[in-house]
Amino acid sequence: MDFKIVPTADGSPTIFLPWLNEHYHSVNGAITESNHVFIERGYLHHLGNSVTVFEIGFGTGLNISIGQRNYSPVALWTSDFGESRIAFSQNP
Repeated sequence: MDFKIVPTADGSPTIFLPWLNEHYHSVNGAITESNHVFIERGYLHHLGNSVTVFEIGFGTGLNISIGQRNYSPVALWTSDFGESRIAFSQNP
């Protein structure tokens, strides 16, 4: 399977799959997309509450990377089913 790493509008890279003519992230910006979906509409929406990240299909790992860059992981564990979970806190 061939793929290419290509830049998006915000300068962050994404994966392009030529045989599907499909980009893995938004061509408007991979980091912009992850910040909007994962941080602004996810974590910050629930600020003040305990937040647990459950990432199914790790993909490129961008969402977890952004979470770790902006917030401190306070717990990491793997369930009996094999998925990894990370809990984040803005002020651990």
